[in-house]
Amino acid sequence: MKLLNKEIYLRYGLILFALLLILPAANLNAQKRAEVKKQKSAVVTLKVTNEKGEAFPGVGIILGEGLVHTETDATGTVNLTIHSDKEFVTISSPGYESQVLLVTELTSTPSVKLVKSKMFMTTDDNVNLPYLTMKKRHLTGSTSVFDAIALDRYPTNDIRNALTGLVTGMEVYERDGSPGVSAEEKLGAYGSSEKVGLYSRGTSLMYIIDDVRMDITEMPLDPGEIESVSLVRDIVVKSMYGPAAANGIVFIKTKRGRKNERLLNVNLEQGVSTIDRLPEWVSGADYARLNNLAKTNSGITTGLYSDADIDAYALNDPYDMNHPSVNYQDMLIKKTRGFTRANVSTSGGTEAMQYSAYIGYNGEGDNFNMGSTAGYKRINARSNLDIRINDFLKVQVNFFAGLSLRDSPNYGYTSTVGEGGSQMGIVEMPNLLTDITNTPPIAFPVYINNDPSLKSPWYGISSSYGTNPVGNLVKNGYYNESGRSGGINSLFEWNMENILPGLKSRTFVDFNTFYLLRIGKAENYTAYRIDPRTYDPALGITSLTKAWDGVDATSYSNLHDFYFQNYAAYENLSYDKKFGSGYVLATATYRLSSIKRNGFEEPQREQAGILSALYSYNDKYTIQGVLNYGGTSGLPAGKEYSLSPTIGLSWIVSEENFMKSLTFLSYMKLRGEFGSITSDEFRSPFLYRDRWEWRSEFIAGY
Repeated sequence: MKLLNKEIYLRYGLILFALLLILPAANLNAQKRAEVKKQKSAVVTLKVTNEKGEAFPGVGIILGEGLVHTETDATGTVNLTIHSDKEFVTISSPGYESQVLLVTELTSTPSVKLVKSKMFMTTDDNVNLPYLTMKKRHLTGSTSVFDAIALDRYPTNDIRNALTGLVTGMEVYERDGSPGVSAEEKLGAYGSSEKVGLYSRGTSLMYIIDDVRMDITEMPLDPGEIESVSLVRDIVVKSMYGPAAANGIVFIKTKRGRKNERLLNVNLEQGVSTIDRLPEWVSGADYARLNNLAKTNSGITTGLYSDADIDAYALNDPYDMNHPSVNYQDMLIKKTRGFTRANVSTSGGTEAMQYSAYIGYNGEGDNFNMGSTAGYKRINARSNLDIRINDFLKVQVNFFAGLSLRDSPNYGYTSTVGEGGSQMGIVEMPNLLTDITNTPPIAFPVYINNDPSLKSPWYGISSSYGTNPVGNLVKNGYYNESGRSGGINSLFEWNMENILPGLKSRTFVDFNTFYLLRIGKAENYTAYRIDPRTYDPALGITSLTKAWDGVDATSYSNLHDFYFQNYAAYENLSYDKKFGSGYVLATATYRLSSIKRNGFEEPQREQAGILSALYSYNDKYTIQGVLNYGGTSGLPAGKEYSLSPTIGLSWIVSEENFMKSLTFLSYMKLRGEFGSITSDEFRSPFLYRDRWEWRSEFIAGY
């Protein structure tokens, strides 16, 4: 009944959020539509040419705020039905400078010329970096950028898997195929480990989401929320953040609305995920043969399995008391699970306000053949608003909320439950695979006694192998886990043109939080020790030793909880100005952050002052430098702060006169960077201190 209620909440919650997203977008221009009805329609023919005056087919044309999307025909023309002389037209094509014109301008001059931009200098070539945005052409280091379209092709609820194969030099390791994500992966507590790792040049990458350092497991994202992903590997851009980014950055920007467009996306996907590989565990008969071979090669002649034993193991009976052969893979693991993804998003805006809103659902089944029903479900909701207060002040207000639900059998038992959680594993599949790998298929039968009159079966273990994978999965209880995340941040951008043309100030504040609670029953099975090779059926199971009694929980308990809180703020002063053939981009930033997590003795604190400057001549020769003076709480006392100077140079050789004869070469850049940066990965605070512990034992020595 509880599972049914959760499904109902998820489905109707998704419908409600979808309506909330669609209605504001539908009403944004209600007044404008009423005005339009009073005016007569007119048809305007628009002709678009390139810089040579030639007809330009396939140019994108958007009328108004996205009510009409079309493109020019083979002659470079398009007919537009205009309902108001206040309408405007956006004209764009990849590699060309976009133009936005009023209808009145088209009436007098119905021909528009698009001018080709320099390579990697259009608005589509913007690269989002910590505290600034640069053109791809001006980069002096190796920063790869791709949009969310590539991520949306991969059917997974873990965005890290979708990054596989998208960027040269980034390695994605999936160590565990369990559904969903766990916010505690990197802490390593309760048997958890990183499910999917991202590495570049042999080091683990950190994540920055909308200018805030945060692990992707603490704010799981859907592809539909993401605008772009930048992979930062070289030292100049890494020093823009500080010591925590020394290994590299996965810099994620979520979607924002754009002027003069209106988009509504509805997406529904369903499919099946398949396990493509598992360890190749041997059968009972093969285990016996290989065991004999190993002993023979080592000169051991005792304890060998006879041909009769091997023939008995070949029957593959998991319940045989003398010759059990358990195929744990077939019993416990299924190779497929269902996958569902549904989302609705809308975006757009005017000169005064731009909006982007998203609501998405992700759901996955489980890969267990036995035990309680398992699965993972997640709802993400996000809203990003850009509001122009006046000619000098713009405000961004961004909201995020997430709800994740996980149902699963426990795997492992402990009597320690309550506030703070138990010692059982955070995730089940890795522990199950470890036990299957370490337990011989002939070590013991699944059941010692499975009489229907028993309340619960008695499970087999041995003196050498003290856990039964079937019993662990079926009789260790179950749990319902809920994770709630939320965040809000605001950015205030002051245009200070009246003081100095090109000068802007940005003030940013952020708060994110996550809380997880796991409620369930911690139970255990009755276990007996058995040695199948010496067990005498005539004596029966009364000759066996009971290892422990079963435990049945009478009520639900808090099996585990976890939380984190993230505070961040920065003040950024930027100067962006072009002087003839020269271009200058300079910033001064002060930032601070504090992250509180379970498992850490105190918050992870960061503080930094950052100066950066870039000069480009003719968009061909570029020099960039960064000076970062930052500190973290993870470094030794007296050495918390360090200076990180870096510099980079780039030269677009292909635009030199001596290269223009090489028609096969369209773009070639030489670049290099140099500098030093302190590294602090925040594995744990105070690792630089000596640690002592009390032991009540005597150790003899010289």
